[in-house]
Amino acid sequence: RMSAAEFYGGVENASDWVGRRMEEAENLGESVFNAANAGMTAGSANFDQRLEELKNVKPGTEILVPISAGVYAKAEIKDSKNMLVNVGANTNVKKSVSDTKKIIEIQVEEMKKLQKQMLGELNQLTTQAGMIENEMNRISSG
Repeated sequence: RMSAAEFYGGVENASDWVGRRMEEAENLGESVFNAANAGMTAGSANFDQRLEELKNVKPGTEILVPISAGVYAKAEIKDSKNMLVNVGANTNVKKSVSDTKKIIEIQVEEMKKLQKQMLGELNQLTTQAGMIENEMNRISSG
């Protein structure tokens, strides 16, 4: 059977552990949020730039299409004024460059909202973990 001192020592160790995990989770959540936000912003800007450049490419121009990291296939542009956009269920529809930009902007905004929601949920979990830690401290000191 465990003595009171051993029990309280275990509670204090658990409390320290919860505190460290809570801080790590918060730091990780903020890092992921910031990195993803920066990536979306940069990715969206690069996408806009590539679409604008593509509008000036003449049909028949040979390009390299990325297949994987560092792997490309040669392809020929057939139509630089319209894009094929996946709208779900493996269905692609023809969209103008400006309509494609609007779709991407909407998707980026939806991702930002989702990230903000996830960060809020992480903050709630951190708060709950803090409450548990406080309760563990109260129990161990009482």
